[in-house]
Amino acid sequence: MDYKTYPQNIDNGRTETCPRCELENIDSDWNYCPICSLPTQNVCEDCGEKLDPHFRYCPKCGKESLYFKEKALTSWKDEYDTQHSSPTTTEASSWDEDTIPF
Repeated sequence: MDYKTYPQNIDNGRTETCPRCELENIDSDWNYCPICSLPTQNVCEDCGEKLDPHFRYCPKCGKESLYFKEKALTSWKDEYDTQHSSPTTTEASSWDEDTIPF
């Protein structure tokens, strides 16, 4: 499954799109989003590892990422369920047989 990702600057690993407010084109020298104040670098607050913007957990120590703790990212389960939910079926009574063009 492909989870939503956010572009990041190759040189410094900072996000180019804020995962919380979705501001685009964040300058590479900004430390915080100027709209919602989320740091532009996702990190593990436990071990200090720099993480990709879409990481919810640190692959080194398994602790929650800063972006997940700040609720800038939804849980993987919520995202999974959203992508795998089937559209609701429309009840037959919600359309009028006289309006069908054939």
